[in-house]
Amino acid sequence: MDDADRPPLPPFTMDTAAQKVRLAEDAWNGRDPGRVALAYTVDSRWRNRTEFIEGRAAIEALLRRKWDRALDYRLTKELWGFRENRMAVRFAYEWHDDSGHWFRYPRRRSTHPASAPSPALIATPASASSTRAANMRGTCRRNPASWIV
Repeated sequence: MDDADRPPLPPFTMDTAAQKVRLAEDAWNGRDPGRVALAYTVDSRWRNRTEFIEGRAAIEALLRRKWDRALDYRLTKELWGFRENRMAVRFAYEWHDDSGHWFRYPRRRSTHPASAPSPALIATPASASSTRAANMRGTCRRNPASWIV
């Protein structure tokens, strides 16, 4: 499938923007580096901490290394807003290493044991992204309070 043929395509509506975010979340949670890399252009440039990479092959290699270390990786994406061919997405993820230590991004205060996965990342209602984005009326806001999962 060509990059230009992967629906949903812009211009986005509330439904198609939410669908695009959910499809991306599902792909990342499938932990298939080849599938995830196909969502990015052949000349994509990424920064991962101090590493700078370019191209799908490099993205795929980075994700393979990442998911070899990050066990039970789980990502949630939330649509913040959209306009025509652009969208803003908030994300959070967590994983554990081979000794059972859990890591979360962004870090946040938690009332559940640090040795267990976050309840917020285990079960995310499909409508959560749609509800927040629907209240934004097509604009993007930066609201630190909404970064909390």
